[in-house]
Amino acid sequence: LDLDLDLARDLDLARDPALDLARVRTLDLARARNLARDLDRENNALQDALMKQDFTAAQQRLQELQPTVIFKQRKKNLLTELLTILSTDNYFEQRQAWRRYIAYLIEYAVIGYEMLEKENRTWWQRLLRWRKTENSYTNEKKYLAQLGAWLLITTARQEGKLPAWEGIRIVRDRTSESGFSE
Repeated sequence: LDLDLDLARDLDLARDPALDLARVRTLDLARARNLARDLDRENNALQDALMKQDFTAAQQRLQELQPTVIFKQRKKNLLTELLTILSTDNYFEQRQAWRRYIAYLIEYAVIGYEMLEKENRTWWQRLLRWRKTENSYTNEKKYLAQLGAWLLITTARQEGKLPAWEGIRIVRDRTSESGFSE
């Protein structure tokens, strides 16, 4: 939840043109350190590289890690994208890494909703004071699916994998006198 709140704050701040990039970078680094702490508890090489802000060494150490538990693999995926964001100065690559990071978050949120639907979590309902039916997460999953689809389309358009279909195209016709088709 803390990661999601930080992401929401980052996205909210990203709309402000006067955003302090150092602050966003600090939040990304803190998020990366939290993930690294969970992934590399044995020898702390990943955490040490992040403390030194040696992102190349951190990426190498991360590639060496082979998580055997699925939730640690998910954390590795998130950390990989965060390290890409932190290590590159190319704005396009950063945006693409952010989109992949958000796509992972969406995927993992849907998985979480499905897990909640499968289990009888009445204590969750009491804790959060929800009085929903057993099919209570349909709207949330539908919203996340729409957001994920938009994200995939946007990413494909920017990478040139999906042609433009919206808008009006003006095509020059070499056979007409005016130079433009009618």
